[in-house]
Amino acid sequence: MELLKSYMVTNAGDGDVVSFMYNDIDEKTGKLVSKNKRKSFYPMDERGKKLVEDMKKYLQETQLNQKEG
Repeated sequence: MELLKSYMVTNAGDGDVVSFMYNDIDEKTGKLVSKNKRKSFYPMDERGKKLVEDMKKYLQETQLNQKEG
């Protein structure tokens, strides 16, 4: 089984790239098979593009341009 550890979205100049790290876990024993495996992709379908845009909007509205204190 693959267990997601982290992910991020970066703008590569030619579009958004989603990169993520995950561990492989043996489903029967629960033991770590391999760790810190990495993959990246360009979201091409409408759902993937919308999820990236929604996250950007959420961060802009809730985390950026806010006064501290």
